[in-house]
Amino acid sequence: MSKTYRWTIVGLGNIAHSFVKYFDQPDGEIYAVCSRSQEKAKNVFRIFSRVFAGRLS
Repeated sequence: MSKTYRWTIVGLGNIAHSFVKYFDQPDGEIYAVCSRSQEKAKNVFRIFSRVFAGRLS
């Protein structure tokens, strides 16, 4: 049985964008992002929605 690791990204600067863009973990998923700006978090979710397992809220 394979274990799935859920990742949360805190802070959505340039490094976070690169991390999400090149995220390729067969046993992992990006589950959440955290930013002081809700609009910025929604924008990152829209751009990279293919790698997110969670939902936009």
